[in-house]
Amino acid sequence: MQKALGLIEVHGLLAAIEASDVMVKAAEVKLLSKERVGGGLTTITITGDVAAVQTAVDAASSAVSRLGDDLLSTHVIPRPEINDDFFTPLKKQIVEDSFVEAKRDEGLIVKEDQDEAIVVDELPNQLTEEKVIQWIQEDKEKAAQKLANYRVVDLRFIAKKHEDLIVSKKEFYKMSKEKLINTLIEYFSK
Repeated sequence: MQKALGLIEVHGLLAAIEASDVMVKAAEVKLLSKERVGGGLTTITITGDVAAVQTAVDAASSAVSRLGDDLLSTHVIPRPEINDDFFTPLKKQIVEDSFVEAKRDEGLIVKEDQDEAIVVDELPNQLTEEKVIQWIQEDKEKAAQKLANYRVVDLRFIAKKHEDLIVSKKEFYKMSKEKLINTLIEYFSK
């Protein structure tokens, strides 16, 4: 059997669950991983034979598209030059990810290691537009460092209040944390 690697990137938990469910039901594939990129973006990786992976990715793409604009991209790599250990499914990732997300929702900074997640410290108070403006006026470099301690979702919340700051919805949600911070600093420096 020729192995293949299938990837689908979606926005939102509902789309990630739908894509995973449809892929494993549509063809004989194994779910390898679910990588949360941040800001609601999730990449789901599957493996199986080439035809099965292509069928599963196509089915998931179609199912997620019916949910709305949550499908970002798909890709199938037939016969990748990857060590066979890569094709071993990850076991504890979903449980660990939900633990980490729950702690972040409680306002805690979580240090993630390969084997465990450790609660490090509490986040500073909730991010407000007034704080961002004050930090930028005081020192732009320190402002960038302070903003880097916040989640992308918190930064987006501030940015969404200013429609002229957002280029397009798709570009906005694909924006890296660093670029989002730089965009906020540039915008509020005016």
